[in-house]
Amino acid sequence: MNLVYLMENEVCFMKKKLGVLFLILHLSCLPSLLIAQQNYKDISKSAGIDVSGENIGVAFGDYDNDGDEDLYISVRDGHNKLFQNIDGQSFVNVAHLAGVDYDGSSRTSIWMDINNDNFLDLYVGNFDENDVLYLNKGDGTFEDISRWGRIYNPGKTFSVNAADVNQDGWIDLYVANFREENKLFLNRKDNSFTNAIDQTGAKSTDNAMGAVFFDYDNDRDPDLYLIHDGQPFILYKNTGGGNFVDVSEAAGVDYDGFGMGVDVGDVNNDGWLDLYVTNLYENVLYLNNGDGTFKDGSAIAKIEDYGMGWGTNFLDFNNDGKRDIYVTNDSYFSPYPNVLYKNMGDSTFQMMFSELEVASMQAGYGSAIADINKDGFVDIALANAGSSDHFQLFANQNEQGNWIGIKLEGVKSNRAAIGARIEIIDEFGQLHIDEVNAGSGYASMNSLVIHFGLGQAKNIKSGKIYWPQGISQEFDALSSNHYYKIVEGETPVLLEQTVTSAEDQLLNQFRFKVFPNPASNFINVSFQLEQSADYNWFLYDVRGKLVRHQLQNKGLTGKNSFQLENLPAKGIYQLVLSGKDFHLSKKVILK
Repeated sequence: MNLVYLMENEVCFMKKKLGVLFLILHLSCLPSLLIAQQNYKDISKSAGIDVSGENIGVAFGDYDNDGDEDLYISVRDGHNKLFQNIDGQSFVNVAHLAGVDYDGSSRTSIWMDINNDNFLDLYVGNFDENDVLYLNKGDGTFEDISRWGRIYNPGKTFSVNAADVNQDGWIDLYVANFREENKLFLNRKDNSFTNAIDQTGAKSTDNAMGAVFFDYDNDRDPDLYLIHDGQPFILYKNTGGGNFVDVSEAAGVDYDGFGMGVDVGDVNNDGWLDLYVTNLYENVLYLNNGDGTFKDGSAIAKIEDYGMGWGTNFLDFNNDGKRDIYVTNDSYFSPYPNVLYKNMGDSTFQMMFSELEVASMQAGYGSAIADINKDGFVDIALANAGSSDHFQLFANQNEQGNWIGIKLEGVKSNRAAIGARIEIIDEFGQLHIDEVNAGSGYASMNSLVIHFGLGQAKNIKSGKIYWPQGISQEFDALSSNHYYKIVEGETPVLLEQTVTSAEDQLLNQFRFKVFPNPASNFINVSFQLEQSADYNWFLYDVRGKLVRHQLQNKGLTGKNSFQLENLPAKGIYQLVLSGKDFHLSKKVILK
């Protein structure tokens, strides 16, 4: 049975009807109290992401370094999309402006920093077309350097993952192909790569689908797990220096199924990363025994899920300190909805039937998680692959549960800190761990910012970072409900939130508006003052360079407006309006 090519064909509309009936029958058996509160709301249209078509994967990444998460959508039947996060509530497609609107048959993408310049670059994996490597130029635009970068992979790419496999401080790339030889591109440190798959031992020509790098044996180097369609899965142990050996059978994870996606997370807070795999029919939860082996905990956990599974994510949706699981299903192929599983803390999970929004009876494929508005609660992006389906962005509606967010930056290690592990101990002595990962689930990538739910804990007692270069670093107590940045070897620094209620109130008070946005020929700016006051305005590029300004403007009581003409080159800018008692800013896109 070749599931990949079945997925490429249209499936009948009747299966969607059967899926809806399945969901209604299950909901009718539950008490009304259970469906009263929903944790997620679909905000796609209000956020400006009204996208239909065959969307396969989604990747979160802060490509413009403004502190919030942007998202890239891989499209099977048209132009790929890059949605820039404007204010945590609205997004604008800047793919054409940025030069990354690839028009072909894309399946997957990831963000990583190949040259350690602190700007995320982009790899796009395609189907029967050569993959594309885009270099971030730091001005909001990208350059296709595939040829210069020696990226040659014209196969059927379903998964791309990044890790510093040989721990030399530069990020490498693993490309998983369907029925063709996989590639392992080692970084040459000059924006180019060498395919070293023959030398590393991670060579495979199986029906590759999902893949993930993670340190399963806690020996501080990245191991690799491959998911296959109709063939045994493979766990490659990194024996040092980027050399791999197949330990699948010994580790007990050589499952032979119709696998699609995979993610890693510590579901029982024991300090060892576990695996969750989506399949056609039963999904699998592998619990890490801590001795190099895993055990199948699926039946006890009650998370088998019998749908046509694709994307999956470990996340703490309610910030109770326990990793939950989200599963996407192609509900047209098999009449099962997407599922959010709540971790009950006793080795079992509860299916959240109340989550009607994220259940989404469409052709769910790739999914990814990030905190899009910096409120401390993880949101979900979902790529649906039906020709008339809509991409969905689910905003987390929770308000309770403490949390902490940590963004890492490497110095000797790769700049994006991909592969770093964070361990924290909260005030109650509970251990929490996670790793910075580039590529997981199915054809997708979660945020590089690590998020921990803490439950009732108001602070963490201590923390430790294992950097990819092999350095370990400890840090002291930190307060909950904040984002921190930790540079390798330095003390944590509190990050200002991109969106705060105080800022929202200030913008509303002054009725500060910029339109049109995106703009090409001119920008109209309007604001309101309670009493006359002088003001200045400044226009900065993404590097913080001042490109335009005007000082000593006279603002009158009531509504004020002015127009900016002769705009600078296309790109992303920050417009700042400043007076004695106010300081307002808006992101502006010039196309």
